[in-house]
Amino acid sequence: MAAAPASAQINKCKGADGRITYQDTPCATEGQQLDIRNRKTDPFGSLDSELQAQRDIRAARRIDQERELNRKLADIDRSARDREKQAKAARCASYQSSAERAEYWAGRYVTPQYQGAERARAKALRDQHWSECFAGQ
Repeated sequence: MAAAPASAQINKCKGADGRITYQDTPCATEGQQLDIRNRKTDPFGSLDSELQAQRDIRAARRIDQERELNRKLADIDRSARDREKQAKAARCASYQSSAERAEYWAGRYVTPQYQGAERARAKALRDQHWSECFAGQ
């Protein structure tokens, strides 16, 4: 069921008063012949454009899905970085408090052996605290 291409000759005529009219008969005075053709000569043209529209819709949906996936992955990465920051802050606080406790006990022990061991432990904790919490920032 194919439609035959339709075409028509239209004349653009200019009257004596300067008005422009369009008619299907030749102009009596000055005018121009226009060729108007039906652009849909391909019976499958509308099917092709429908298929292309469906492809475009699928591509747009795919792009939206990828964009949503990237947002979710970014949220996961952001959450992981936040958890790492919290864990680091907790570790740094732990090093600091453990070093202070070791200094306290170094002053409480009477024997030099225990004092030296606690001071060495406090120094190691402060060094660890410095290297993990401040160095390289």
